[in-house]
Amino acid sequence: MDQNVDPKKQLILEMRSKIDEYFRIALRGLKDLIPKIIGNFYIRWFQNSMQMEVTQFLNHSQEWRALVEEPEYLVEDRRLKVNSLEVLRNAVKVIKKDPDLWSYSYHA
Repeated sequence: MDQNVDPKKQLILEMRSKIDEYFRIALRGLKDLIPKIIGNFYIRWFQNSMQMEVTQFLNHSQEWRALVEEPEYLVEDRRLKVNSLEVLRNAVKVIKKDPDLWSYSYHA
């Protein structure tokens, strides 16, 4: 170390060097981040545009409803099974009311 250098100046030079390096690193980070942010905005804009187009298409088109609706035979089959289930539940209620039927049905 040079004996003629003032310690205060040495400290100032060292601090200035560290601050310059910090700002260089921060600036590099910002330069890398800016294209990513711009790309993110483009992707969000594209997603929103596509969502709007699909929604408008679905709202104005009746064909898609035929694709998502349940076939009539399945609706009828479900209705019959729900009715059968209700009949079976009522039968269990009747059997439980009559102790003779209850004991015969489970212990025969």
